[in-house]
Amino acid sequence: MFFHGGLHDMVLFKSWYACNVGQYLVVLFVTFAVSFLSSVFRSQRKKVNQFLYRTLCFRCTTTGKMRVGSPVPAHIGSPLLVQEDPMYTVTLSIDGMTCGACVNTVRTAILTGSAQNRSVVHSVTVQLDHGGSAQLTLQGGEPGLFAWHISHAVENVEAVGFAVRGTTEPALLVKNQRKQNQAAAVAKNPYPQNAVKALTTGLQLTVDYALMLAAMTFNTGVFFAVVLGYSTSTLLLGHVKSTGGGSARIDQSAEEDDDNLPECCRAGHGT
Repeated sequence: MFFHGGLHDMVLFKSWYACNVGQYLVVLFVTFAVSFLSSVFRSQRKKVNQFLYRTLCFRCTTTGKMRVGSPVPAHIGSPLLVQEDPMYTVTLSIDGMTCGACVNTVRTAILTGSAQNRSVVHSVTVQLDHGGSAQLTLQGGEPGLFAWHISHAVENVEAVGFAVRGTTEPALLVKNQRKQNQAAAVAKNPYPQNAVKALTTGLQLTVDYALMLAAMTFNTGVFFAVVLGYSTSTLLLGHVKSTGGGSARIDQSAEEDDDNLPECCRAGHGT
C-alpha cells in the first residue's frame, strides 16, 4: 500500500464511494467533522460522564434507594450523609482550648449532647486556630429553627469548662455538596457510573478506530482530513480543560499530552 490521491476509493462503507469531485469533497468534509468532534468529545468526556451519571443514574440512586438523612455505609469512611435538604454551618468561638485533648473534649461534648438530634447536627469540626472554634454543620430545617440546637451546643461546651465567646448566624453550605452526594452514591453502588464510563469509552473507541481505518485507505485527502480534524480541535479548544474552563497553561504534563491523542494512539485506554 502507498499514499495516493484521486477518486474511486471506498472509505469504510461501500456507499462511501466518490465518483466525482463533489462526492469526494463530501467524504473529506465528513471525515474532518467526525475527527474534529471525536477530539472535542475526548477532551470533555469527564464532563459528559458526570452529566450522564447525574441525569440517568444519580437521581434515581439517591431518591429511590437511599432515604433522605440516612447515613452513608461504614465502608465509605466518611461521616457525610446523602441528603436533599440544604445544609448550614455555624461557628462557635471558644476560649480556653490549648491542646488536642481539649479539642476532643469539646467535640465529644457537642456530639454527646446532640445524640438525640443527629438528624439536625450533621457533623462537628473543632480546631485550635483563631483562638479556638467549633464548626457545626446543620441540616433538616430552616435556619430560624436551628437556634435551640445552637444554644444546646453552647451549653454542652460550657458544661465541660470552656467559655463560648460568640456564635455566627447559620450560613448556607452549597460548595461541593453535589460532589459529596455523588461520591457517597458511587461508593455504595459503583456500577451505574461504570456503565456510563463504559458507554462513552465504547463510543470513543468505535469512532477513533473507524477514523484509523479511514486513514489506512492511504488516500492522501482522507488521511489529512483526519489529521486536520484532530489538530483543529486542539487549536481552537486546547485551553478548555475537561474539568472546567480556564486559561491555558504553557507547561503541560506528559499525561495531559497523552489525553489529547486518539484512542488508537495512546498507551492505554483511560477514562
